[in-house]
Amino acid sequence: MTEHRTLHSVTAADRLTDDREALEGIYRTLIVDRIEERGKAGYLEVGQRALVLADELSSTTVTAREVADLHVSAVRNLTRGKSQQRAEAVILAAQLVLIEVLGHLSDRYRDRALRDQHSGLG
Repeated sequence: MTEHRTLHSVTAADRLTDDREALEGIYRTLIVDRIEERGKAGYLEVGQRALVLADELSSTTVTAREVADLHVSAVRNLTRGKSQQRAEAVILAAQLVLIEVLGHLSDRYRDRALRDQHSGLG
């Protein structure tokens, strides 16, 4: 079974942006765990962990474009030297993770905009 990493041990959101390798490692683990989780009862909690990642990212200066760049880099690293069947499984799982993370991230940005609007900042 794949090592189950969480973001709860990450204490400073800025550390995520400063350490791209660590962030990509977390993202790659989400992708691999999504592959393993398929067809099972969600025991690896990838959806919840994607939400935690989006929460962490929303408190930093990371943009959606940078998340997409991170996604591409993670997919390249995970598919390098793999069979076509394995690469396709990685790509499918990675797409699901990207949709989850960006969806949660957009929710956070919307919530922030509404909060700012109601407080007179927007």
